Amino acid sequence: MKNLIKSILYEVTRSKLLWITYSFMIALMILLGLINAPDSSTSGMYITDSSLPYTFPLFVIALTVGMVICPDYRDKVGNYEILSGHSRISVYFSRVLCAVIPGAFLAYFLTFLAMITGIIFCGWGDKLVFTDVLSRQLLFIFPFIRLAAFTACLAYMIKNEYVLMSIGIIYSFGSLFLTSIFDKVSSNVFISIYNLKYLMSYDVWSIYNLSPTKGIVKYASATGAIDTKMIFSTIAASCVMTLIYIIIGYALFRRSEMN
Repeated sequence: MKNLIKSILYEVTRSKLLWITYSFMIALMILLGLINAPDSSTSGMYITDSSLPYTFPLFVIALTVGMVICPDYRDKVGNYEILSGHSRISVYFSRVLCAVIPGAFLAYFLTFLAMITGIIFCGWGDKLVFTDVLSRQLLFIFPFIRLAAFTACLAYMIKNEYVLMSIGIIYSFGSLFLTSIFDKVSSNVFISIYNLKYLMSYDVWSIYNLSPTKGIVKYASATGAIDTKMIFSTIAASCVMTLIYIIIGYALFRRSEMN
């Protein structure tokens, strides 16, 4: 399986479409950081308290997964690998690993860029504790892996990378709409988008005071502390759902024409 993984990664890293798209996404996330960084009193993470930093990277997951899995149904490379002596399970897992892990981590890296840009140009600020924000950010990888596994499962259903990428675009923009409508269920850890939105949401309140020169002055404050229950539920839900998607994907793989 090691040689299969090397071969797949070699092909994927040579893709111009992947690098062009990823470069565009990097520029987009940096731009978001610049636009949402109004002053030095704003925390580098607080400026990204929206759905944008994690919805746009979802397309990168669809792109990466689609480029790894779907071409097999056109080129029949998987068939040749099976005929050459590789087991079906090694052929399947070599593709799933090369699709899910790089796809999730490429998207994960993008979510840091808006925060890093805000820190560079405006400083960290005093609204949030850095360790609170970091603990939330580190948890992002679990929903992303789950989303990548779900996308891999879809890939074995759709069998076309361009259709999958189109779904990724719809999913990215559709998630903005869904999270704005169904905000009350954003803490549902079994739905990746809501899980991500919850991790990006901070408890915010306002304090009002009187100033001799400015009159009523509003001071915004926030807390980024996350409870232990949400940490464990995010990890557990992601592990369970990822396993389910991988099992379903293997069943679809076994039933496909590649057999």
